[in-house]
Amino acid sequence: MDYLPEHIESARVLMTIKTYPSLSQKYGELVCTAGVCNGKLVRMYPIQFRDLSDYQKFKKFQWIEVSLQKRKKDFRPESYTPVREIKLCEHISPEKDGWSKRMKELSSLTMHDNMRELINITKQPPYPSLAMVKPREIIDFKIESCSREWTDAQKAYFQQPDLFKDIGPLTLRKLPYKYSYRFVTKDEQERTLMIEDWEIGALYWNCLNDADGNEDIANQKVKEKYMAIAGNPNTFFFVGTTLANHVQAPNPYIIIGVVAPNSSYNPNIVQPDLF
Repeated sequence: MDYLPEHIESARVLMTIKTYPSLSQKYGELVCTAGVCNGKLVRMYPIQFRDLSDYQKFKKFQWIEVSLQKRKKDFRPESYTPVREIKLCEHISPEKDGWSKRMKELSSLTMHDNMRELINITKQPPYPSLAMVKPREIIDFKIESCSREWTDAQKAYFQQPDLFKDIGPLTLRKLPYKYSYRFVTKDEQERTLMIEDWEIGALYWNCLNDADGNEDIANQKVKEKYMAIAGNPNTFFFVGTTLANHVQAPNPYIIIGVVAPNSSYNPNIVQPDLF
């Protein structure tokens, strides 16, 4: 039985995942996006988000309408290509009882509480690659230095002539740090997964600006924010695999979305919306 039809005309998708942009030699600046369609998670690729017109730029937890076609070169069942223009629909704001409405829309999905079991499922047909994970405990937030420049291969898209499109200059800044959560689930094994959601990149650049360019101060502020999120007992992750690592990596997952429902979802939690 198919996960979803190969072609979904005028699909309604509640967008829940948007990662920090990366560079592709073929497509330029890309964002990994995913959401809920007909009660199941779907990945939409490729999307050059910053090249979209303003009337197509969706927020997280916004419904969109778009036609989707299953990606032939991607065996993961959730992977689709948008084949028509994105139409923005209603946004579920976090205000008032917004978080309760958001979580209701996610109620058809399984909330995994055991990473070992999830990885075992991932390695078997139909090879699911997107999931929600509820950590039993978030132990720490790790910060690691990484390359500060895009590779020549990544920059190649912006260095080629294109007679049909004004590509423009490369303006995307590469994050000079990798951020990860160290956590445990029901299997009691400590794991460290990198966080690649849009907010963490935006938060770093905002904190760096506020700190007048002091990276240590900026990173301390980022850590404080994410450890505050870790203290919210309702916090959970959207996780996803990469196509290259799905089969061969012992744990192919990265965190592509950190979700921290605020006090409107649970009145016993006094937790501001940090973003």
